[in-house]
Amino acid sequence: MGIVETLQSPKGKTFMAYLYGWGASVVILGALFKIQHYPGASFMLIVGLGTEAVIFFFSAFEPPHEDLDWGLVYPELAHMEDHEEAEIGEGDDKDYLPKGPITEQLDRMLEDAKIGPELISSLSSGMRSLSESASNLTDLSDAAVATSDYTDKVKQASTSIDSMSDAYAKGNQAMDDLASASANVKDNLSNIATSTDSYSSSMETAAGKMNEMNSAYGQAVSALSEIASSSGTAKNYNDQIEKLTGNLATLNSMYELDMKESNEKLINTFNAL
Repeated sequence: MGIVETLQSPKGKTFMAYLYGWGASVVILGALFKIQHYPGASFMLIVGLGTEAVIFFFSAFEPPHEDLDWGLVYPELAHMEDHEEAEIGEGDDKDYLPKGPITEQLDRMLEDAKIGPELISSLSSGMRSLSESASNLTDLSDAAVATSDYTDKVKQASTSIDSMSDAYAKGNQAMDDLASASANVKDNLSNIATSTDSYSSSMETAAGKMNEMNSAYGQAVSALSEIASSSGTAKNYNDQIEKLTGNLATLNSMYELDMKESNEKLINTFNAL
């Protein structure tokens, strides 16, 4: 018995099954040792590749796979490839379709289901109507989008009107504040005019005091001249000097007091503005 007949026997097939399983395990272990660099990786790789070579050697003696004719078991499969090509005659609109068993069965099924040309035409019309309805739905969706845009624009316009109303109210408030400020300016101008008049009066009073001081100084000079020209005693001369000094001090105090009051009034007036 040759090696081919041996491998085709039940024991040979069992041997080949073990050879494939165990040999594949040895080959995988050899590759694992080599990849992970385990000790003895080179030896395991040699063993694995050698086992694979033995498997390929024995597999060469296995008979090729036999393709069974399933058409003998299932007759309807025997005519799957026997289709005639559809031909269209020149100048004729009729299609020549294949007339194999499958086509005949399909025609028979259509007849049993009572599906005729009228029903197919009706189905075509229904599909056409469905397509038109879908187009109309698209138009409706576009209209809905346009309506939404219109609503958004109306909302934006309403918001703009509200903003304009707020700006108008703020403008009225600003005009009221401006009118109040104008009235305050008018009152302040009146106060300035009054303060100016008061300051002018104070200056006139101060000028009068200066004239009085000048007159007093003139009288003092005259008195000194009289004292110098007279042959009075030294005591009278000293008394006159002391009296003159007292008068001058009094006049200076009065002048300083008047000037201080005038300055305070003027400062208070400007602070009140």
